[in-house]
Amino acid sequence: MSVLYKLNQEDPNNPEVLLLGGAGSINLNTLKKRVTRRFLDLAETVESNDSTLSWNNVLYRTENNVLNDLRTIVEAHTELEKLRSAGGIKSRGIKKG
Repeated sequence: MSVLYKLNQEDPNNPEVLLLGGAGSINLNTLKKRVTRRFLDLAETVESNDSTLSWNNVLYRTENNVLNDLRTIVEAHTELEKLRSAGGIKSRGIKKG
């Protein structure tokens, strides 16, 4: 299943993507910021309370939130790279990498 939902003409590297698991759509850059925020929140959780409950909470949030978002980001980059390497109008402006 493709995660690229809607290509962005003004910023080809920031398409709207469908979240894996069917949780809706979001711009790729916004999703990256959300993942960064979630990692910071996870770090805060364990810094403030080094308990079994805290670590279980981090594990749950990682498996159910962060990993899904990370998989979506990786898949979006893979699909963008395929578009770029295929050439044509849709590949314009997509950065390598």
